[in-house]
Amino acid sequence: MTRVTRRNVILAAGASVGLAACGSAEEIDRNTASTAVPERSVQLARVADVPVGGGVLIAARELAITQPVEGEFHAFGALCTHQNCPVSQFERDEIRCPCHGSTFDSRTGEVISGPASLPLHPVAIRVDGDRIYSDV
Repeated sequence: MTRVTRRNVILAAGASVGLAACGSAEEIDRNTASTAVPERSVQLARVADVPVGGGVLIAARELAITQPVEGEFHAFGALCTHQNCPVSQFERDEIRCPCHGSTFDSRTGEVISGPASLPLHPVAIRVDGDRIYSDV
């Protein structure tokens, strides 16, 4: 039979407070997310810089932005997945690597023809008015 002593009551109360303070991983994630520093936007280009049916290379950020049809924009890492050569040619809804001729779909970044076997890495962008932004 367990005897109730002042010491046992204090230990049990301390353990309860400690467990309540820990919280679940989900609660910790929610608390961390609410206090995180907001991301900042970086302007990448103007809408007018990206031709319909083509694209533009943003060399400073190693990004390719395409506009397959009017008002539809996509962005990808601009390094070819074959040997990291920068893609730089945009035509007929394709992105082409000038080094070895790999071609990628301008909507999805998927390989159309090799030697590259992996797609271009997609990059999240947003259009606000006449400007294209990336949130970093």
